[in-house]
Amino acid sequence: MSVQVKRITQCQFSKEVEEHVTQDYMQCYDHEESLLQSAITNLKEILTCPPLMTILRVNTAYFGIDQAEKMISDIMEKQIDRKVGSLKIIRHPIIPDVLMVPAQINNVTPASKEVIVGSQCGMAVLRGANVFAVGIKGADPSIQIGDIVAVYADVNDICREGATVKFTGAKVFVGNGTAKISRKELFKSSSKPRGIAVEILEPIYLFPAFNGIGEEFVFLQNLPSVIAGHVLDPQKGDIILDMCSAPGGKATHIASLMENKGTVIAMDKSKNKIQKIKFNADRLNLSCIKVVAFDSTKALGDIPQSLEESLYPPFTSESFDRILLDPPCSGIGQRPCVAIKMSSNELKSYSCYQRKLFSQAVKLLKVGGTLVYCTCTLSFSENEGNVSWALSNYPELELCYQDPHLGGHGIQVDGLSKEQAKLLQRFDPINNAQILLHCHQQRFSNYLYDSNSELTKDIDEKEKIQLLASDTIGFFIAKFRKICRSDKQH
Repeated sequence: MSVQVKRITQCQFSKEVEEHVTQDYMQCYDHEESLLQSAITNLKEILTCPPLMTILRVNTAYFGIDQAEKMISDIMEKQIDRKVGSLKIIRHPIIPDVLMVPAQINNVTPASKEVIVGSQCGMAVLRGANVFAVGIKGADPSIQIGDIVAVYADVNDICREGATVKFTGAKVFVGNGTAKISRKELFKSSSKPRGIAVEILEPIYLFPAFNGIGEEFVFLQNLPSVIAGHVLDPQKGDIILDMCSAPGGKATHIASLMENKGTVIAMDKSKNKIQKIKFNADRLNLSCIKVVAFDSTKALGDIPQSLEESLYPPFTSESFDRILLDPPCSGIGQRPCVAIKMSSNELKSYSCYQRKLFSQAVKLLKVGGTLVYCTCTLSFSENEGNVSWALSNYPELELCYQDPHLGGHGIQVDGLSKEQAKLLQRFDPINNAQILLHCHQQRFSNYLYDSNSELTKDIDEKEKIQLLASDTIGFFIAKFRKICRSDKQH
């Protein structure tokens, strides 16, 4: 008898996160408690689901969209074991450098032998990854190479390393696969093996596997992140600063849009993380990116520099034509996600740190220059709250219209007018969580492949694509222009 597996669960919020999200959205639902709680429940559910589109951003510095589409098609046809050769490649109807691959959603019966992986590893599996040995926490003691195993994500990351008894904590089934390493090799050897431990052959969400392939012509990226690059609107010859650059997705997009002509300073304070930026810049053949390990809260210096020295921090004021600030954030809106556990102090700390970075950015930006501030969180204090603070403290800044503008409008908080909120761009799953959940539960993306489906027979192809393209992570974008020099010390 087939076991029906419930795909949709709820992302577990800590008490502090629950209170934070509830307080934020209270005003959006006119303090109607029942409507608010229903919306938050829908949000928790959609957060556990990956966006239904794999987004491939083409490196247009060297490749045309037709050429990239053909290369991706050839790669997918070779993935015989994953059965992804039948998946469609679709061009985004508005964003010119984006190819999309809609997932197929499968009903999968869990195998009898279980492998427990960490929550982050499990979420990667939902987005098309295999299971690497380092991600496994526990496994059935009888597992041998070649066995079919069920992979479960440990929601709270509490499974004891090397556990042999069946894990009874909160877990989410993410797919079946073939064991490439025996349990004995995993936990009995002196050092944990490397490489793929479980090859996923029966995923719940069938995505093509693009890990380590694509080379110099495409980059896997969330759609709102791609939009942020276009909103910045980099031009050939610009000198641009990406203040918190790792792993380098936005920096490489900026360089690609500039056709590798200009200078992009990709800065991150973590020396380990900048290696990832260098790797991505090298593989995409984008030589205009200069990678620097430096704390961006100290990016402004007072000493005039030579032209050669000016490419390294600390920088003198008004050094950059454009600045992208995508700071560390609370990440409330990342998908898929099964748990968000933060304290009140942690939640409050983000906006304080973001404002330190923002202050540096304003001083480093040339008059007439563009500053794009973006986050991958839904938190009002880190988004609209920071915009309101910035406009109050930096009169030399004005909000700008964003092109493209595919997200919803921002939320009108204290200090922001209705017109200013409309200039902001918010990708907020809570706004259409109910319809997106319906898409996931009814396996809506599958019907892009079935023109005779009753579910979508009254929706034309373009509407189907636009609906699925709106299924994104939570994200926020604000665009500022520096209209004058300020003598004020902030």
